[in-house]
Amino acid sequence: MIKLNQKQKIIFKHIDGMSNRSIASELHMSKDTVNKYVNEYENQKQELLAKNPETDTKELIQAIVEKPKYNSENRGPNKVTSEMIEVIEECLKVNE
Repeated sequence: MIKLNQKQKIIFKHIDGMSNRSIASELHMSKDTVNKYVNEYENQKQELLAKNPETDTKELIQAIVEKPKYNSENRGPNKVTSEMIEVIEECLKVNE
């Protein structure tokens, strides 16, 4: 998960015309991560402009600076089972 200021840097560099690969290289992150946030920005921009072609730039800026969301909907709590403990103990024995 990236920090909010990193997301902003990605978007502003994209707006300035940098390629996603250049942004990824400069910010030392995966090109896929840069693609994800650039695509998210472009989709939000298109949605806002489709709703209202005269969309206020404040709405676009708000979409840009919005905190990245972490999706944990499909994750349930994990319980430690005896099988898991056995696997961990085996790994510890191998590492000795």
